[in-house]
Amino acid sequence: MFRVLASDFDGTLTDGERLLSLEAVRMLRALQLRGVAVSLVSGMNYPSLFKLSLHLGCRGAVIAENGAVVSYGGEVRVLGDKDPSLRVLRTLKERFPSLKESWDNRYRSVDVGFERNLPKDEVSSFVERCSREVRFIDSGVAYHILDRRVDKGVGLRVAAGLMEVNPSDIAAVGDNENDLELFQEAGYSIALANAPQKLKDEADHVTAHPYGLGFVEAANLVMGRLKVKMVGLDYPGRLGSMDKIEALRRIGEHVESKGHIPVDLPREGGGFDSKMDYAAGMDLIVAYLGKPEDLSSLQPELSYAKWMGKRIVALTQVETLDLSLFHEIYEDPGELLKGEAEILHPH
Repeated sequence: MFRVLASDFDGTLTDGERLLSLEAVRMLRALQLRGVAVSLVSGMNYPSLFKLSLHLGCRGAVIAENGAVVSYGGEVRVLGDKDPSLRVLRTLKERFPSLKESWDNRYRSVDVGFERNLPKDEVSSFVERCSREVRFIDSGVAYHILDRRVDKGVGLRVAAGLMEVNPSDIAAVGDNENDLELFQEAGYSIALANAPQKLKDEADHVTAHPYGLGFVEAANLVMGRLKVKMVGLDYPGRLGSMDKIEALRRIGEHVESKGHIPVDLPREGGGFDSKMDYAAGMDLIVAYLGKPEDLSSLQPELSYAKWMGKRIVALTQVETLDLSLFHEIYEDPGELLKGEAEILHPH
């Protein structure tokens, strides 16, 4: 069982324009409800990443500056030395007069950053020749010079100790080569579709979608691997001796009288259980009885289920159901719904 999801930020929780993905934010919420702590792992400076983690409600450790600064439970650990990086940066500025330092270097404890306006290979080679104490990193957002003894994997190892979690109980998701060591340290790794091939080759799974939507897929995969007990129509604590046909009949009556599908299960004695029962930790079931093409009009109910990170069960009277009908609502009907959605055909 995974207890923690360690996630990169830029390019993973954001879209191609570096804007925060709302779908990813909703899934962060779903992970927390399932009891999975989220740790943000980024090349970002610590104050900025800590504040983001706080506002997003992440309960896991914060791993900033490509693994060089780790915090959890009020404790902050700085894992490297900034002085060698500063010396190399000064030499770089002499060699490349057009180098533009990152505005936040004053807030960084170990690494230093600068804009990606210089040829990567040339800068990387120059840094390697300057010092054996540091290494060059391209985070995809900026270039970094970092203490060679530190990387995201080292940061995750320290974070795991602070959280008292075995690294094998941590899943990692990322989109850049600076996530390689993170993947090697974690128990399970997921590369997004927008990741370079080198990272994909290291990953246990590669998502079908890039950026924030890829994170949604990764989170669903992690929650699926948690083997959380699913609530179904034959779940004894909810339906007792009621059979599926009776449950379908009640759902059908609700659809006809209310004009929308119930987002709760029918209970013995009539009525439906409240949403709050499921928000407390149970899996929500979205039930449907009718023509499959009508699924495209069920945006509110299905969106609610997705936002809560719940499994979807579609109930239909027809023999086949085209999963592409979910496409507008659920990002990847081919993969996400495979094993996540169950199509029931009452007869």
